[in-house]
Amino acid sequence: MKYDLNEDLKIDELNLHEEMARHSQKAKKYYLEYARLKKVEFRLKEQLTLKKAQYKRDYELTRANVESEVRTSDPQEHGVEKFTEATVQNIVNRHPDNINAYNLYIDKVEEVVTDLSDVIEKKAVMKGACVLMEQNKGLLEALTRIFLSGYYSDNTVEPRIQQEKDTGKRRVQTKMLRTRKGAK
Repeated sequence: MKYDLNEDLKIDELNLHEEMARHSQKAKKYYLEYARLKKVEFRLKEQLTLKKAQYKRDYELTRANVESEVRTSDPQEHGVEKFTEATVQNIVNRHPDNINAYNLYIDKVEEVVTDLSDVIEKKAVMKGACVLMEQNKGLLEALTRIFLSGYYSDNTVEPRIQQEKDTGKRRVQTKMLRTRKGAK
């Protein structure tokens, strides 16, 4: 769906009845997208928790395999006379398989976090768009009231033009009444 907020916020003051009729459809698409993004955000938060646990488990498994490999090897292969807990942990920390597994863990978690932050940003923008659509509705209603009160009328109006204005006013009034009744 295309979102052009600037275009959707424009009001054609000469066709207020049409603008009133279209406004709810314009606003609806922003509210639906906001709701969809909230759902995606929730899912990504759950995925983040699950994937962090999964990636951490994969990393810890690799680390355990490296540690087991080091403990069963000859200390001389690693340049020490005998293994102590500190030397084993030091060797494991510097082992390429352990480093690669840790970097992969960080990269995968960062990927999910990036997706989540993108959705949170889009959701915030969409929430702002929803607020703007509400403000736009108020503006549209105010413009309609001003129009109906005769603010835009001039005193020297030809009868034909006055008749067209009256017809337009009645259509706007009817649309506003229908809109109010539908909102209740």
